[in-house]
This record gives sequence, C-alpha cells and structure tokens, in this order.
Amino acid sequence: MSFKEFKQKILHHYESQLPFVIYKKPKAEKVFSLLQKDDKLYINNGLSEAGFVFAPFDTNHDIVLIPEHNSFSLEIDFSEELERISAGFIRTSITDKDSKTDHINLVEKGIQAIKGGGLHKVVLSRKEKIEEIAQINSIDIYMRMLANYPNAFVYLWFHPQVGMWAGATPETFLNFDGDKIQTMSLAGTQSFKEGDIVWGAKEKEEQQFVTDFIVDSLEKLSDSILVSEPYTHKAGKIVHIRSDIEVTLKHDVKFKDLMLKLHPTPAVCGLPKQLAKDFILQNENYNRKYYTGFLGELKLNSDNIQADFYVNLRCMEFEKNS
Repeated sequence: MSFKEFKQKILHHYESQLPFVIYKKPKAEKVFSLLQKDDKLYINNGLSEAGFVFAPFDTNHDIVLIPEHNSFSLEIDFSEELERISAGFIRTSITDKDSKTDHINLVEKGIQAIKGGGLHKVVLSRKEKIEEIAQINSIDIYMRMLANYPNAFVYLWFHPQVGMWAGATPETFLNFDGDKIQTMSLAGTQSFKEGDIVWGAKEKEEQQFVTDFIVDSLEKLSDSILVSEPYTHKAGKIVHIRSDIEVTLKHDVKFKDLMLKLHPTPAVCGLPKQLAKDFILQNENYNRKYYTGFLGELKLNSDNIQADFYVNLRCMEFEKNS
C-alpha cells in the first residue's frame, strides 16, 4: 500500500466519524493502524479484551478500547516518506501570565504540602492552549512527529465520543508477556547538548524514587527483579535518566491488579501514590483526562496475555481549531 492510499483510508475513516488509531513503536520503521468498524464506545476497565487500550490518568474513569474483534488493521513502511518531511519543530508562542502565576502558586502549595509531612513528591502540570491550527492537517502533524521522534511511541488516536489525541512519548509503561515484564524508570530532565551529560543530585534522587517505587510495588508479586544501572536516554530535544527493569512474576498474579499497582507512576504523579494523586485531582485546576494515562496494544492468546503499553506523555488534545 502506498502512503497516499494509507492517508486516504485514514482521512475517509475520520470523515465518516469512525474511531481509529495510528501508531509507531520506538525505533521501528513500520506504522500500524487499527480502524474500528462502528462508532460504539467500547470500555475495557477489566483489561480483558484485545485491541488498542487508551486509559486515563484517573483510574476511576473508564479505559477506552478500539477492539481487535470489530476493527481492521493496516500497516505501512513510512521510512521513505519520512525522508521527504521537514523535521523542524513547529514554533509556538504562548503568553499567558495568569496561567503562569496560577502554576507558580500551585507549585508553592505542593511544596508546602511536602513540608507539612506525609507527601514526599508530587508532579504538577498545567495545560497550554494553542489557537488557530485548523490549517494544519492532523496526519501532517503526525508525520512531522514521526520525523522528530524516532525513539518514541508516536500515535494519533480518534473516537467521535471522546475526541482526537496525538503524542510522542519516550516512556514505556510496561511490556508484558505471560509472566515476564519489561519496564523502565525514567525521570530527570535537561536539554540535549553534544558532549558529556552531567546529572545533579536532585535528578539522580528523583529517578531513584521512581526505580524504588516500581521495585517495591512488584516485589511481593515477583520471583525475580533485575534493574540496570542508570543511563542517559535522549527523547527529541531533551534527555532523561533511565534504568531498565525486568521482572518474572509469580504465576497467580492478575494482570489488572498488576496495572493498578504501577499506575500512575511517581514520574507522573508522586509519592505516596494515593496522597499525590488526591492532591493533583483536588488542586491542579484542570482535568488531565488521558494525559499521563497509558496506551498501547493488548493481545490475548489462549491463557497468555501480551501487552505493550506506554505512558501518555508529550501529548495534545485537538479541540476544534486549537
């Protein structure tokens, strides 16, 4: 299938207001898509049905599924097409003094909550709204993301009852195959520059928090846990500290219970998890929706579950012309 044919099929599906997802895994050349045959909203809170999972930050809200049984798939090698794409970043100028002031006040509130005891870490965010993007086709935005972020999980997701989201996330939530898990501890951030990257004590401690949380969460569920030494991981124009974690689970562990143990991670929420999550939901002053949730493939083969999930970072929601 040519790129032109692929693009026409996706656009036709969107114009018909039918759900779909396009995605590329890190360092892969092939792009996959799953196109749903009807406009029904499928819910997969039990993580018991195969398809593409789209989960929110707040697990009290529904996990959406584009189901394998009621969709058809396409795949295409985009490598040649990418050579014709400008890999420059789209520059945006956002000046919102009220938003900046509100966020500074929120961070100060978080600092005071930590000083008050109980809360050790909280990851606070805000949203930025960029107007007048109607002239930019969502498929073209997706192609530019593919060119800019070869090491990321790059996706474009649409459901008429939920909306359209796109992102290029550098963070694996987990790869799951039977009783084997591969995940990562990712934290600390600085701009990429050529030469040696130097990490300070704060960034190292932040990344160790995430590693310790994952190990502590899985310790009672596992037979073995292997953690790599921390190393620098490049994601677009910035870098993080990363450790790779491999886990062999005990045989009686339920997949949904495992997910609830890990989500949301300290890298996007804080510690202790429930206290940090409650603080975010009560004080952040906007609904994260699917930002810092997780997304990806879920496959069921006989009694074997396979999952390839990513944390939904570096993402955006399309709202009319913004």
